[in-house]
Parts: sequence; structure tokens; C-alpha cells
Amino acid sequence: MLVPRAAHVCIALQDGSILVAGGVSGPGGPTNSAEIYDPKTDNWSPTGAMSTARSNAAAILLKDGRVLISGGESSSGIASTLEIYDPVESRFRGARGVLSSPRASHAIALLNDGRILIAGGTDGALVLNSIDVFDPANEEIRPAGLMTSPRSDFTATTLADGRVLFTGGFDGKAALASSELYDPAITVSSPGPPLSAPRRHHIAVRPAGIDNVLVFGSASERASSRNHARRTAEAELFVPALNQFVSARQMSAADATGKTTANTEAHVTAAALDSEANPRDVRFYLLTPDSSAENTEAQ
Repeated sequence: MLVPRAAHVCIALQDGSILVAGGVSGPGGPTNSAEIYDPKTDNWSPTGAMSTARSNAAAILLKDGRVLISGGESSSGIASTLEIYDPVESRFRGARGVLSSPRASHAIALLNDGRILIAGGTDGALVLNSIDVFDPANEEIRPAGLMTSPRSDFTATTLADGRVLFTGGFDGKAALASSELYDPAITVSSPGPPLSAPRRHHIAVRPAGIDNVLVFGSASERASSRNHARRTAEAELFVPALNQFVSARQMSAADATGKTTANTEAHVTAAALDSEANPRDVRFYLLTPDSSAENTEAQ
């Protein structure tokens, strides 16, 4: 990249290029700089700067191709403002609405009707359980209920039926192994099935056209045993039809790339990066559960 960054946002745009914005680039605190990666040319180029320097913000692609960035940590504290990036004009502008609370390390999800759910995070003193919904059509923000548990560093994934799955996170005391299912039609969140282990700073993926959600990865926690560390390294699959998490199935690299057999089942490639940005520990996970696990408890 043109600028070293940590705690930034990274979003794939509709044309296949990647927007990277904000984060911390050095001892000076958050930056407002942004840049675009073009995978066709393997080049980075600068784009317009954000109106507010932010780290630990949340970002999401809107249905019209613009990008919404919310909250985060600024030089003056936790932010409650939002801004929108227009890739056609290559510029950011502040959105009119303001979050119900300043938020950083929160979760964001695109609802099926095009509105944006913004939930949890920290206001700098407390971990939050509140939920806001942002309407891009008029840039209004409205409170939209509460989670059953305060959460930061967690994931929010919209399911095919319109509900939103919240997984893991941090409640101010410990990493969480719990989940919730939020219904935006009635603005109510209900407890969901447990994860196999506590997760924080993890990833949740539901490709288009797939009902199930793959959850993998976790930040390093002070584990009381080696077994705990091993379990949090494993991936699991939330299956809405079963309302439970099951162990995710891996496939071989040859099958994933189609070199030996034709596999029509959707899969996700997950990899860690080393200090030189080279992929390591590459794994390929199927998005369909193992038939032998369908009637078992979550592992």
C-alpha cells in the first residue's frame, strides 16, 4: 500500500477494485487517507481523503455502489458520524445522520431492503448493546432495538431470510461464545445457538445464494489450555435450517481449484498472512454441512 495501516477498513467495490481507508499509520494517530487497489494492474493509487480520520471504523458496500463508513476512533475520541464514499467521483462526504451513540469496533450489515444495520461496539467507556439502522435513501438513522448482550469486535451477517446473525465478540470482560438472531422487521434480537468456542476479531462469510454462514478465526486470547487455542482455530458453520453451529468441512486444494474433480458445492478460501504478506495455512471450507453432523450437537 501507499501508506502503512492497521485497524483500517477494506471494501471490494462493484468494479472489482478495493477501497482501503483510514486506520492508524504511525504514532500520529488515525489517518484520513484512502487508496484504491486495482487487481487488474496490481497497482495502488490514492483517492480522496475521508472527512474524518478514523480507525476501528466499520464500512459496507451500499446497493448503489457507494460505500458507507461509520464511527471509529478519531483524534478527538470515539466518533458518532458517518461518511459516504462515491467511487465515481472518488471522494468522501459526510452523511447527514448521526449514530445514537459513538461507536468503534462495532459491526455493520446490509439488510435485504437496502438499509444498513449498525450494532454494538464501544463508546470508549462501555461496550454497547444498542442497534441503529441507517437508510441511505434519506440518510436518516433510527434506534432499532437492543442486543441481548453488549458486544464489540463481533460479526453481523444478514441471512437469506432477512434476519441478522451476531456472533462472538467481547462484552467488556471476556470473549464470547454466544450468538444472537436479530429480526429487523420487529427490531428484536433473540439468543442464538452457542459457538464451539469464544471468538473475537473473527470473520463470518455468507456468499450470495448460500443459506449457511462460515465463521472462522479469532484473536489470540489468554488460553487456559492448549485445547482452547486449538478449538478457536477451527471453523464452524451456522446452518439456519438446523438453528445450530456444526464443524465446517474442509476440502483439498485440488478439489477447490477444480484440478481433479468437478465440485459444484460453494466453498470459501481462508488464509492467514505472514509478516511478508504471503499466504500461509490456506484452507478451503465447504458451505454445506457434513451429513453426519446434521443431527448432532455443535462441536
